[in-house]
Amino acid sequence: MVLKFYYDLASPPVRAVYFTIKNLDIPVELVNVSLAENQIKSEAYLKINPLGTVPCIDDDGFVLLDSHAINIYLTTKYPQGEKLYPSDPKKRAVINERLFFETCELFGVIKVAFTFMPVNKDKFPQLSAYLERAVTWPFYAEVNEDGHKQFLAIWETKNIAIPNHAINIYLTTKYPQGEKFYPSDPKKRAIVNERLFFEACDLFSLTKTIAKKFFMQEMTEIDEATVKSFENGYNGLEIYLKKSKYIAGDNITIADFSVLATVTSMKIFVPVDKEKFPLLTAYLKDAVTWPFYTEVNAAGHNKMLEFWKTKNVTLPNYE
Repeated sequence: MVLKFYYDLASPPVRAVYFTIKNLDIPVELVNVSLAENQIKSEAYLKINPLGTVPCIDDDGFVLLDSHAINIYLTTKYPQGEKLYPSDPKKRAVINERLFFETCELFGVIKVAFTFMPVNKDKFPQLSAYLERAVTWPFYAEVNEDGHKQFLAIWETKNIAIPNHAINIYLTTKYPQGEKFYPSDPKKRAIVNERLFFEACDLFSLTKTIAKKFFMQEMTEIDEATVKSFENGYNGLEIYLKKSKYIAGDNITIADFSVLATVTSMKIFVPVDKEKFPLLTAYLKDAVTWPFYTEVNAAGHNKMLEFWKTKNVTLPNYE
């Protein structure tokens, strides 16, 4: 069965995956899901992807979200992917580091803050040169240029102004005992990767942005928009937990380590509503029984909570 690719080239993550598909010459069935028409929130598409995002692939019944997880899966599955995602652990660790930097520090900023700025050639000469070279890459015009124009067209209609993960992946790959936390099976690993990138982009990046605003006194109390943003993240986890006991399967993986550390920090700002998110609530309750929870997470979390209590901010009643 040919790979099914749900896409809209207006999305930068979609283009990242399409670059990989084209460069690896993977047979593909393209299924356009229009962002401009909000088709990602249609009932039909939400049955395929409950998070309502693009890109998404269906590889003979194996559905995967998130561009980074998809690219890692495809370059691992197909032998020709070695050139794009080398199997050497150290080379791969460097690529993973850059991938998480992109999802948290670059795409996360766009998604959370909707901040768009041109690249200053004087400040960033090497980046400018890199972008100039990129136009010569195979499939650049077909994949990136057309999609970028669509992306720009969407935002021109709006009234707006136009990696601990990599370390954990490296360690669990290097040491044999890491198999239980980051399984080598391609499909199981792809699911863990999908959840890791969700945590980096949709949870940690948001938390980091809000924490910075509180620290700089740009915010002193939680507003409705922040509650909605945090609860969107909680809802994503609730969806994942409907599928399995833990975030990425029936066993604890490194995805759980990242999610737990971030969500317990998020709760300082926006508590997890027990009625809205019963599975996430149960998951967090169970987490206190995990090995090393008190030593690793509780101690650090309490330290963070005490820090915010010293600041001139209003936080919700927190247990």
